Amino acid sequence: MRLYITDVTAPDIASLISRVSKDRIERAEKFRFEIDKRRGLAAETLLNYGLKRLCGRLLFPVRLLRDENGKPCLDLSQEEKDLLRAAGALSSEAESLCFSLSHSGDYAACAIADAGEGELGTDIEEHRPDRSGIAEHFFCRGEVERIRNDEDFYMYWTLKESFLKAVGRGLALPLDSFEVFVDASGEASYVQSVNGDVYRGRVYRPFKGYTLSVCAGGEGAVFPQEPEIVAL
Repeated sequence: MRLYITDVTAPDIASLISRVSKDRIERAEKFRFEIDKRRGLAAETLLNYGLKRLCGRLLFPVRLLRDENGKPCLDLSQEEKDLLRAAGALSSEAESLCFSLSHSGDYAACAIADAGEGELGTDIEEHRPDRSGIAEHFFCRGEVERIRNDEDFYMYWTLKESFLKAVGRGLALPLDSFEVFVDASGEASYVQSVNGDVYRGRVYRPFKGYTLSVCAGGEGAVFPQEPEIVAL
């Protein structure tokens, strides 16, 4: 698994626009404030950065589609699939690479699965004033009892959001319909009935005031020790 994070305020916005798809540019133009434009542009730029490192022969910027739940996926031609397989980035039975994008505050994140790894989701959140009321209303009772402070809240929040992205259900799936357990090392497991797959998670705290988590399906996912900080 590849995990990238970047400061969205650092690059020139024109540079970001030059490195993303037409669809992303159109979506960015709907936002009133520049910081909101930057977040989505930077997240997709990170995706292109990561894919170029895997296979520089792809046509960039990559093209994206969205499924019925709004989850983005790569729109790959057969030639591009063959290029990715030749580069060892895509297994022979897979039709596309799994990836996930997220952004909050001044940062954007991108997770890309390695060949043979399953679906994944990532979520980054900027810490804000006490959100314990959210947990009490929407989390499982056991999770609420394990939350002692804001850092704990954001750990569970990002792990749960990452799971929603990994299974492709979004907020249509109630947050209290599955439970997250986290060990002392930051590794997470999930008790869920969405499907028969096993999901695991990992928590990162890349910068003060931010929590980043990744959830991956299957037993084969290998989480990086730390996200790679990319200067766009």
